[in-house]
Amino acid sequence: MLFPGTVTAYVPYRILAPVDVPDLVSWTLRQYAATSLLTFGVAVLLMSIWSFAIAGRGTLAPFDETKKLVVVGLYRYVRNPMYVAVMLILLAECWFFWSSNLLMYTGFCFVAANLIVVGYEENRLKHKYGGEYRQYCARVGRWIPRIPHESAG
Repeated sequence: MLFPGTVTAYVPYRILAPVDVPDLVSWTLRQYAATSLLTFGVAVLLMSIWSFAIAGRGTLAPFDETKKLVVVGLYRYVRNPMYVAVMLILLAECWFFWSSNLLMYTGFCFVAANLIVVGYEENRLKHKYGGEYRQYCARVGRWIPRIPHESAG
């Protein structure tokens, strides 16, 4: 939780500081909608971390990576649900605070995530899991969820 927490909480707090969070009774419809998106993003993040721990028997930390390729839970629909969750959380914060500085930071995070995923993680996973990972990539989108096709049995 340290890395996603830093990216989605600490850095935005530093970008926005000092910021006054309005009282709940003075929230606009936009802020309620942003809070719903943030809640959804947090749920996606927690479910993804849970899948890593249970199905992959590891964590997102490089020193305790998964022992198995994780293709269950949300990973059945999108290859990088943790990154998607982080982007949803950041977009929700941009929307809630209506912050262009936070939006620029979110854009930077998206570019960085693409560079990390495409330039490092996918190559490492291809090397580690070979054909199993290549088949997974053919079935499941990197950023956009796909509904898996069940074969008629």
